[in-house]
Amino acid sequence: MKSNDAMTSSYAPGLKSDERYHDAWARYLSKWFTSMKAYDVPFWGMTVQNEPEYAAPWEACLYTAEQQRDFVRDHLGPVLKKDHPEINIIIFDHNKDHVVESAHRADSGGFAADRAARTARTSLA
Repeated sequence: MKSNDAMTSSYAPGLKSDERYHDAWARYLSKWFTSMKAYDVPFWGMTVQNEPEYAAPWEACLYTAEQQRDFVRDHLGPVLKKDHPEINIIIFDHNKDHVVESAHRADSGGFAADRAARTARTSLA
């Protein structure tokens, strides 16, 4: 599914370009929410990827703002809108230094604004 064929670290782009992997990942995430509902675990939202600009040595997947936009618009957004409309999707869960630029880039190209509720940032200060 990932371009580096490993759970840890990541190449750019993180997901392989074959759309089947994007669809499978979106469906997997939706099924995970479904399974958690069976245990009465409430959720308000989710991020597309924690720290999408960091190829961490642990489980990671690099995403540009445009890749997040396209994944939400074309795959994750429609699946969650159908299966879990209460789930908000958060883009750019990363450091604050690129939050404005990332939000502008993600907002271009017909982004599904009704599905991406927030832009997150990680602040270590």
